Amino acid sequence: MRKFDFIIQSLIIGLGFMFTLSGLLRSGEFYWFFLIYAQLFLGPWQFVSSLVNYIAAWNQPGSLYKNLVTIHLYLSVLYLTLTGGLMVFYNFEPSLSWIMIIPWILGLYYYVLSYLKIRRQHKYQQKGRFLPHLKL
Repeated sequence: MRKFDFIIQSLIIGLGFMFTLSGLLRSGEFYWFFLIYAQLFLGPWQFVSSLVNYIAAWNQPGSLYKNLVTIHLYLSVLYLTLTGGLMVFYNFEPSLSWIMIIPWILGLYYYVLSYLKIRRQHKYQQKGRFLPHLKL
């Protein structure tokens, strides 16, 4: 399931950047629309994935991965709460940097976490070898 999650994230990020780059090369203009559109799918996907990982690791002992996923989830909830609260109570009109930069930082942070989790799973799966972490 983690491979599937990582593949979907890779497709969304790759397609968003590919369409943005192709628009830049064709017309010479940077189309923010493609990145926002990719963000529309990537954000909820990663939020749900982060929430599922957080719930799944609830009873497990503490680890660096668990702490990093918890940080991602808390920062995502904080960002969504601040954005929603400011827009409702103070008529805040978010700038392009508020809409683009913070979510993409959170998205790439979780993407790296997903990559490291997959890499860790496959790093020592050499069955039948004596002390595989020593590569004997």
